[in-house]
Amino acid sequence: MKGEHRISKPFVGVLSDVTLVGSHPFVLYEGEYVKESSVKPTIQTLNFINSLSNTPKRIIGKNNTKQEIDVACLLHHSWVDGYFHWIAETITRLEGVKEYEERTNSSPKLILGPNLNDFQRETLNLLGYSDNDLIQWTSAYGKVKKLVIPTLRREINPKIPSPFAYHWIREQLRNKCMEHVNTSKFSNRVYISRDDAEERRVVNESEVMKTLNGYGFEKYILSNMCVAEIIALFAQADVIVGPHGAGLTDIIYTEDVAVIEFHPEDRLNGVYFMITEQLNGWYGYLLCASKSKKTNDIVVNVDELEEVLIAAIDRKHD
Repeated sequence: MKGEHRISKPFVGVLSDVTLVGSHPFVLYEGEYVKESSVKPTIQTLNFINSLSNTPKRIIGKNNTKQEIDVACLLHHSWVDGYFHWIAETITRLEGVKEYEERTNSSPKLILGPNLNDFQRETLNLLGYSDNDLIQWTSAYGKVKKLVIPTLRREINPKIPSPFAYHWIREQLRNKCMEHVNTSKFSNRVYISRDDAEERRVVNESEVMKTLNGYGFEKYILSNMCVAEIIALFAQADVIVGPHGAGLTDIIYTEDVAVIEFHPEDRLNGVYFMITEQLNGWYGYLLCASKSKKTNDIVVNVDELEEVLIAAIDRKHD
């Protein structure tokens, strides 16, 4: 992971008279599949599998009419409901859409899934998009007169974790959320719990919290908070501790932060190390015993945790 990692210069492509096919739409131009409209081959495969399952239901149901769209950008794909993938590989593409709007004075509709979840709708609202700017894709096929295709802002290499261009989204949302949320209610020593998740939970979380409480940490379950509150929480944080998962995505809004991440001992993922490095932050991690192969629930060694905590807190004095 050490060395130089490049993110390609962004550009925006525009194709005329394209066809969208499937519940997780494939883009066809002059009979050829446009791979740049998707995120990466893995997602293309999932889009195909999901479309095989869902599209026939739409064809024989009420959603069998062809949808006609004037100018649009396709953001719907099979990973879009995961928060990290929503931010790193989806929302960051709006940087290109905004550039297109400024240069053409034309605002593409955003093609999204049929059932937006709360964090998707909240993020779009914070960026200035209303329901009138969105098309929730419920059709099996359709035509787009002009399809705007912004490049992906994350270089995805399956062998290593990849940085992504978070600067635009940080500029758009960090200060706005800090201004509208009362951050005095937060501790700047933050523990992100996965108590509400189905996997990678900390089995001995009460023991972990006993250690963390001694250093002024407070526990936060992000599903109980709105997006603006989460961004503001991270933006004011000095030290963030938590198990690996999408809950750490918003470290992109931090400044001079220390991150301590819990990993299952047999499954190390370095994506948040990479992002912390991009931010010039401090990073530490613990490899934790796996309690269940099925759920990857973990047990944290609190003695090791305390050692890393002290190093993180004392980093500014080194």
